[in-house]
Amino acid sequence: MSILFLGLNGAAKACILEREVNVYILRNITSNKLPVTFHCFSGDDDLGTRLLYGDQSYHWSFCLNVLPNTKWMCRLVWGSNLEAKFVSYQQQFKYNYNQNLWIANDDGVYLSHAYSFFDIKKMYDWNKI
Repeated sequence: MSILFLGLNGAAKACILEREVNVYILRNITSNKLPVTFHCFSGDDDLGTRLLYGDQSYHWSFCLNVLPNTKWMCRLVWGSNLEAKFVSYQQQFKYNYNQNLWIANDDGVYLSHAYSFFDIKKMYDWNKI
């Protein structure tokens, strides 16, 4: 559940019963300049297909559901022959991270829950398409 606030810069959403979650996709590939293409979606929203070059990143946020059923899926493609498909966010009954940073590296996709990357962990390898 959310309330819409309208201001000079357009619409802004505020979470009421549950907190806001931020998800980031970061390109951190150093071996070549091929883009990372990604497509992320939930049961309610679809971000479409996006491209990341260099060290670009993409950010989106959403409010958790009162019933713990928020789930986001992502597919990252590096170049034309490597991909990673994964659940980028799955709402839990009790504890939910409010920061989720997915980092596309040369050797796979990593996850961190902090901007300092102190808890960075490799989650997925690149798979051949």
